[in-house]
Amino acid sequence: MKSIKLISLTTALLLSSAAAQADVVISDKHTKNITCSVGACVPDGPKAVLNVNDLVALLSTSDTTVFTGNGAVSISVEAPLSWTSSHKLTLNAYSSVYFKAPVTAEGTAAVNIVTNTQGLGGEVYFRPGGSLSFWDTNSQLTINGTAYTLFADLAVFADDVAANPAGNFALAKDFDAFADGIFPHSVVTTAFQGSLEGLGHTVDRLSINDSNPDDQLVGLFSRLEVASRVANLHLTNASITSNYASIGGIAGVGLGTIDHVWVGGSMKAGWYAAGIVGQNDGSINRAYSAVTLSGVVCGGITGFNDGGVISLSTASGSTIQCEAAGGFVGINQGNISLSSASAAVSSNFDRAQIGGLVGENAGRIDQSFATGSVTQVKSQNRRRYGSVSPADLSARVGGLAGFSGGSITNSYSTGPISVLQSRRNAAGGLVGLYYSGSIGAAYSTGLVNATSRSYLGGSIGYDERATRDKSSVYWDLDTSGVPDISKGAGNIAFDPGLKGATDQHLKSGLPKGFDPKIWGSDPNINNGYPYLLANPPPK
Repeated sequence: MKSIKLISLTTALLLSSAAAQADVVISDKHTKNITCSVGACVPDGPKAVLNVNDLVALLSTSDTTVFTGNGAVSISVEAPLSWTSSHKLTLNAYSSVYFKAPVTAEGTAAVNIVTNTQGLGGEVYFRPGGSLSFWDTNSQLTINGTAYTLFADLAVFADDVAANPAGNFALAKDFDAFADGIFPHSVVTTAFQGSLEGLGHTVDRLSINDSNPDDQLVGLFSRLEVASRVANLHLTNASITSNYASIGGIAGVGLGTIDHVWVGGSMKAGWYAAGIVGQNDGSINRAYSAVTLSGVVCGGITGFNDGGVISLSTASGSTIQCEAAGGFVGINQGNISLSSASAAVSSNFDRAQIGGLVGENAGRIDQSFATGSVTQVKSQNRRRYGSVSPADLSARVGGLAGFSGGSITNSYSTGPISVLQSRRNAAGGLVGLYYSGSIGAAYSTGLVNATSRSYLGGSIGYDERATRDKSSVYWDLDTSGVPDISKGAGNIAFDPGLKGATDQHLKSGLPKGFDPKIWGSDPNINNGYPYLLANPPPK
């Protein structure tokens, strides 16, 4: 262990300054640029490293606080850390605390996390492989002054919420729900008003099969209220089924905040089906889903975004047998930004509205993209929900949105579009039916394939009103299968605002009307096509 300089905590903190920002890194490297005394470790410079074994040695004798300062603003745990003593570990950061490796408080050890002490906007992040575990649920956990009740069993958690719906709870370790069997309803049926901190842990093999027609909301939670927050939680191999309800891996309906969650599995609903929440009226940030869905209105993140805000999220998997379906959201009446979907979307309903990102858009989509395939197959199923689309159209199919009566800005789609049923459909590389609203600074490259009776356009299948606001909307003449520059829309020749561009043109720099503060162009990124600086494609 590094020789420890015995200095007072007050003196050490006075040495701190706002130099170049960096992390205090807790790792298996040698301790350097950090001064430790009994009870505290304070960086001497911005590139401070604290060896995990040195930290364990300190915790064996006393409560220990790791501070930031002298240019280090965040704390990053990058090697496995565990200790058996009952002493408390405090991580105190000007900005954020990052868990990139497992941290385990054995025995009755306590953990205290403090972020954003200098107003830099920090919080607690759990990166892949990072978690905070407790062997004893009687241990103490405090995050930014809030004490959390630890639990390690879903049944216990449900009872705790029933007793205190506004409480603050944390999952102490990974949990395999297989032993619980198949739940006949949501795990937590009490409307939740509190906070669930997953601490980077996983609930595996959660299975719910709800056959009660009175249960309208089904998921890990039935309902998340406005004050609720669910964060840093993974659901893997989840299976949720209800012939009557709105379902989601996290909740049937969400009015609160969902942040840093991951859901994988299958959801089958009688109405809204989604990976995260069936209906979203709240805020979803940094969420990821990889799910298979079926229902009436389906989306990888939420079935119905009813005025909610979704950002920095992504969805993969497949969406099938739904009338309004998007790889990301089924029906959007809220805001979607900085998000993406790679899910394969298909429907066998004759009047379906399906899109790579959104099935039906009546809200706002900004700086987002879709790369998955969108397919309408032959079917005799009847449409079961209302819409404002023209009466003479059957399916509305688009690379980004099947139907749009809202706003689409700074967005694109690259997946193929196929319409196989022989009825009068609308198919477009970007939007199937454009009814109202606006589209600006957008493009599509996917192959558009439809039956001869369909309205087929490079950008828009059917433009209800050519005078609607459209500007700097491009389609790829070479890859779309629509080489005719007059066919930006399937029903209007030379529809204003829609422009055909060669593949070479789209890859040679930003098209006219694309803001270089928002868009980038690089032959090594996004296959050479324009990409969003704040939302780049995965590498």
